[in-house]
Amino acid sequence: MIASQAPAPREASAPGAARAAGARAARAARAAPAAVAVPAPRAARAALRGILWAALLVAATAAGDVAVAVLLVPASLVAAVSTVRACTRPGGGARPPGASLALAASLSVVLPVAALGGLTTAAFGAAVGVGAAAALLLVTPLRFPLRALLASVAPPVAAASLVVARHQGVTEALTLVAALCLFDLASFTVGGGPRGGLPGAVGGVLTLAVLAVLVAAGLVPPFEGRSPWILLGLVAALAPAGVAGGWRLSSQALPALRRLDSALLAAPAWVIGVSLLLHR
Repeated sequence: MIASQAPAPREASAPGAARAAGARAARAARAAPAAVAVPAPRAARAALRGILWAALLVAATAAGDVAVAVLLVPASLVAAVSTVRACTRPGGGARPPGASLALAASLSVVLPVAALGGLTTAAFGAAVGVGAAAALLLVTPLRFPLRALLASVAPPVAAASLVVARHQGVTEALTLVAALCLFDLASFTVGGGPRGGLPGAVGGVLTLAVLAVLVAAGLVPPFEGRSPWILLGLVAALAPAGVAGGWRLSSQALPALRRLDSALLAAPAWVIGVSLLLHR
């Protein structure tokens, strides 16, 4: 009696254990491609977009300030509008940002075009844009979040600054573009992705230090004395802050904003520094 009943639990538990083991194996098989294979194509596509953008930006900068404006107007427009939309999702406590979208679109066109006239006209256009954003914020503070207004202004200002940099001189502009592209490349490579993080920022800063040595040794003039160290030091300090600020504004990966995020703060500082150090 006892001997006949003993095998019963083993017979009942064996199929259950087999099913559990099979389920675990199936889950592991499904999870392995998702963890390993999926990020690789995304990283490859992101790297390819960055390389193509760098090639276009270098080519436009070599061609002239009009070519830079033609390239950056649509890039700034897409970056600003997509970032504003990401800042104010419906249902997130903010109403549809129609005025912020209109401000972003208008500034994305007006500021790079105004920058063709040089730093003075670009500064005037930027002042008008910032004033319009401030007025919009003061008039309807609950309807238009501050982040949306910053997103409306920041990409157009960065684009206009790159146009002004080309207006200041081809060597100065190509140096800025090379610095931004090398920073992005080092940040992506060392940081393991578009965001980069602290390792990416450190890699970018070290890359710019090497670039500063080369510029100080080989591009005299227009760079003289401490000017390459000061200017590229500004880029090294402000490019990581621009990348971090772009992520804070959008809270997600936006390819259009990624094209300009390292220039959000570094490019305006560069053109001001060039005007003070090299074009006095």
